Amino acid sequence: MFEGARWLSYTLSRRVSGLHGRFRVAETSERSNDLTARWNQKWNAYVPVTHFLRGDALHWIRLHSLPESKQYPDTDGEGAMILSRHRAVLADLLAAQGSQNILVIGQDYDWNDSGAFSFRRLMPTSWPWRAVQPEVDGSTFYIWVAEKQLDELDDLLAAVAEGDARAIITNATLDWMYVPYEGGMDITLSSPKERDAIASRYADWLPND
Repeated sequence: MFEGARWLSYTLSRRVSGLHGRFRVAETSERSNDLTARWNQKWNAYVPVTHFLRGDALHWIRLHSLPESKQYPDTDGEGAMILSRHRAVLADLLAAQGSQNILVIGQDYDWNDSGAFSFRRLMPTSWPWRAVQPEVDGSTFYIWVAEKQLDELDDLLAAVAEGDARAIITNATLDWMYVPYEGGMDITLSSPKERDAIASRYADWLPND
């Protein structure tokens, strides 16, 4: 009973202070309309929520961010290795498309969820793009977008590695989708050729199973 009352007090204070990811109305602007049009053209079969983005085997690949499929870092060295691997793959993807502009599409939650404010805290300049409700239980994901450069992603990637945030990383034209998670990265590419090139370049990081 006490725990329930304390949690209610906490969520109400978070609601009043705005420390959550919910928004009433998504942004209506040229950048929002352009992003929606590009998403519908490139990835209309998917909703922009991380655990719904695993593509078919010809376009999708999973890499691990630590040796031996280890999921979470235990040392500073392992944390540095995770960031190094993310940076390496993202740099390759960006170089292949000839652009250094990154879009970070992150999901956040309302004040009743323990994960609320996780993305907005890490990306305070993000703007509200759309709310989606793909779950059968009615759960709503509030999707925020931030424009970033590769060297601005370390805090986000470190948070994802610890299970404290969820995001999709892509380039300005949405040619690929990069989803970091606890233990690695899921990448969906535009063609089997691009997928095979990543698999060859990072063969040592592929899952063993």
